[in-house]
Amino acid sequence: MELSYRRKQALEEIVQKRAELAAQNEELDAQAAAVNAESIAMMEKFDRMKDNMGVIELDMWREMYSEMDIKRDEIMASVKHHKIEMNRLLAQCNDYLEEWKKQDEDSVAAPGDSAEDEE
Repeated sequence: MELSYRRKQALEEIVQKRAELAAQNEELDAQAAAVNAESIAMMEKFDRMKDNMGVIELDMWREMYSEMDIKRDEIMASVKHHKIEMNRLLAQCNDYLEEWKKQDEDSVAAPGDSAEDEE
């Protein structure tokens, strides 16, 4: 009975953590989409205005685009980290399920043996 409760609790914790990561991923995806849209708009505006810009204005545009690039890289690194963490949780869940399946099979295969006999 205690083992069953621990199994359920462990799976619930994994599911909860995965849901939290999924929500964070959705937020990061929205941020990445916004940064990409802003970047595209900025480049379109730059293409229209570049011939009329001086050196200082061009340098400012380069710096703004560089900052946006850094922001995009940070978001993508976070997305990658979340994906790795979600895969780790999925693997952990699969490991638990395999372990419990094996334990259940062992207990069915040897009904006369008990956990107390092993101690």
